[in-house]
Amino acid sequence: MDQLREGLALHLLKTGSRWLKPNQFEAIVTMFLLFGTGAEFNEASAGVKAGRYAVDPEFLTHFYNSCPEPLKLALFQTFGLAWLQPAVFEPIFRNAWSLRSATTHQREFVAWKLETVLSHHPAHAEDYRDIILELLRSPRPELCTRGLYLVSYLDDVEPRELAYVRRRLSAAKPEPRMNALNGLCRWTQRHREVSPRVLEFTTSPEIREKAKHLLRSDPEKAVRTCAHFMLKALREYERATGAKPSRTKKRKRSDS
Repeated sequence: MDQLREGLALHLLKTGSRWLKPNQFEAIVTMFLLFGTGAEFNEASAGVKAGRYAVDPEFLTHFYNSCPEPLKLALFQTFGLAWLQPAVFEPIFRNAWSLRSATTHQREFVAWKLETVLSHHPAHAEDYRDIILELLRSPRPELCTRGLYLVSYLDDVEPRELAYVRRRLSAAKPEPRMNALNGLCRWTQRHREVSPRVLEFTTSPEIREKAKHLLRSDPEKAVRTCAHFMLKALREYERATGAKPSRTKKRKRSDS
């Protein structure tokens, strides 16, 4: 029975656009992204990623608005919202972010969905500066960890935010160390777009030496992997720009 159901669902996805109205077909694609569990979900997801299908923004907006708070937050644990255009996603996101009933775990999923949307539409990161910095400064490690990567979508931040990223490289838990490195890596890869102070920070001798230390000595393999890619990004930046690696100045011994 499951094979028959999947066969019918796949047939609908592959042929429905020929005989359904566009908004009807998009609503079906959206339903499979929200509630599909097998081959139909995989086909819908792959089709949306490849541009063969699209989600129905009106369906998702009305569906979200009709839900009670627990279900609104549950919707952020599905795959439909990630494919909305920024103008449609932002009011839904901000409403969910403002829900006082949300637990830290639920807010982490909301932030994760923002990260996915910005990966598709990085030019809209500035629209979420307030949220990104709130995440970065959060005392909750799960939320701060998301902010450490999301901040790399911003072209410029204040020195106090840069100092915060630097401190997270020495965090007790591995996840903040990993995402601090990942954020630094992405900033370095965006060297043509970021502000001079962000570029100076990411390519500084202090950051390079810290990344080397983590690559050599961190007990977590995932952190060492992130440090490897950060150092690789620095080398690629130097090759692309002709910049020479800055070296940490050695302190002179005082005669006594």
